[in-house]
Amino acid sequence: MITTSTAAVSSTAAAPVWPWPIDLDRYDRRPELTDREHAALDALDWQVRRRRGYDRDRVEWQVISRLMAPLDDARAALRWCPDTQAHRRSVTDAVGLVLRRCLEDGTSYWAWSAEDWLRLIGTGHMEFENAWPGWIDGTVRPYVAAHAYTLGGFTDFHRIGKFFRRSLAWRDVR
Repeated sequence: MITTSTAAVSSTAAAPVWPWPIDLDRYDRRPELTDREHAALDALDWQVRRRRGYDRDRVEWQVISRLMAPLDDARAALRWCPDTQAHRRSVTDAVGLVLRRCLEDGTSYWAWSAEDWLRLIGTGHMEFENAWPGWIDGTVRPYVAAHAYTLGGFTDFHRIGKFFRRSLAWRDVR
């Protein structure tokens, strides 16, 4: 009997620790945007969605590379469920919304508080969708929330209203 309980404790103690999916310390996390970054985001406008006409060699993308690298790394760490063109578009739109909000606020997302992320995610899907152009739909919101969690440490999910939590969990990081 003592052996059984000792074995249970030993196996529990040996359980692997879940690693954070990306190393946040490797990024330049300055809270402010430089004048060049602000100008680049302004020039890109809604092209931050990386749709038709996306030119990765355009100088503006190079200027905002310190913002793009963590967003793309977080995107790569997300699980695709389902792996469809629509969901790949949704995660690209989510990145575009984060960049757009950086332009509007004049800060990098590294400066954002839980309130700032909540303002982007919205307290409900209608609030989220109504705040953006009509091409934004409900599939984008869970990806924004996943980026908020991965990059911003956002954990106030109880504040974002009713939503299909499994949808967010599917996009949870590996």
